[in-house]
Amino acid sequence: MKDIDIYFLSLNSKIPEILSVALNNHIILSTLRYNRNREQSALSTINRVQHSMDNTRVKFDQLKSEILQFYNDTNQMIKLTDELSCACEKYSKVKDLFWKDLDLFIVYVAHFQSCTQAISNNRWNDDLINLAFSIMNLFQEVFLNTFVSTDRSERLTHDRCSRFQSLTTCLLVSTITLMTFQTTSADQTSNNESIRNTYRTVLRWMFMSTALLWHIGDILSRPSWTSRDFRLQHFIELFERHEHKDDYFDLFIDALTRLTINNEKKDPLNPQYALYVYQFYSILSLILINSKTLTDFIRDRYLDDFKYFLKEDPILSRIPVQYPVYRFIPDLIHSVNHRILHGEPNINISSRSKHHQLI
Repeated sequence: MKDIDIYFLSLNSKIPEILSVALNNHIILSTLRYNRNREQSALSTINRVQHSMDNTRVKFDQLKSEILQFYNDTNQMIKLTDELSCACEKYSKVKDLFWKDLDLFIVYVAHFQSCTQAISNNRWNDDLINLAFSIMNLFQEVFLNTFVSTDRSERLTHDRCSRFQSLTTCLLVSTITLMTFQTTSADQTSNNESIRNTYRTVLRWMFMSTALLWHIGDILSRPSWTSRDFRLQHFIELFERHEHKDDYFDLFIDALTRLTINNEKKDPLNPQYALYVYQFYSILSLILINSKTLTDFIRDRYLDDFKYFLKEDPILSRIPVQYPVYRFIPDLIHSVNHRILHGEPNINISSRSKHHQLI
């Protein structure tokens, strides 16, 4: 690694922001792909997508038609959504088509709202949860590496950002209702296994929703984001005014603890989990920097968690230094922990690495 000094003659240059976003995308992609071969897209396997843009458009329209046709068929929607996600991962053209399309973002936000409403009302089932996971995975794919897309900006800001706000609100749903267990069998072993499976589902939800909230927070904190209807302050206020704030943050901190500490083998985290650590702490950092209300809330409620359990060295010992994301994690964790433990930022300009000026 080498540090490079870059100078800009214009105060209005967009290049620093572009470089910053490119760096964030690189962190995600290079970490996820560390020591693994990229999976083949289901679309490419069955020849739905060809390299020709014209053929891609035709096959994309066919897939969209099926998605709209099977809108009320949960199992088929899961299959089609996973297919679209795989295509987006393999072909950037498909992401472009997704954001150019007038319907798909609306359709998927509406579907996701239905899923989270069912969870809130404790009317969920496994198929509904799996559809929600598929949709979250799709949104992460279409947000990644699409910063320069004007079509994405138009979709997110359409109708005064109403759907973008709805998506964010849905991601903040408290999944505590998933933990409302009902004894279905006299077999205690079977009931315990059911509880463990449900808890794993809750953890997976927290991991995926927080990763997607990280994408949204990153978009809203960029200078290029100029919409007045949904800004970073509104994003922070959604956390502050959360109807079930205690339950949500209890699950958030528990998920972070389970991710980083509670592993008897103390195995190194895989690349995906290392990236989750980065995204969890990034969300915490964003909250602590921008909200005194939430800073006081987190310090009052979780001070002991950070003092005795979420300590820097044990967490860092679980993340291989070879992962590209590692170089950004130590300072991030230190900053968050210092704010929580001492109630103030840890500012030391002399020790700050130059590359952090881009983030």
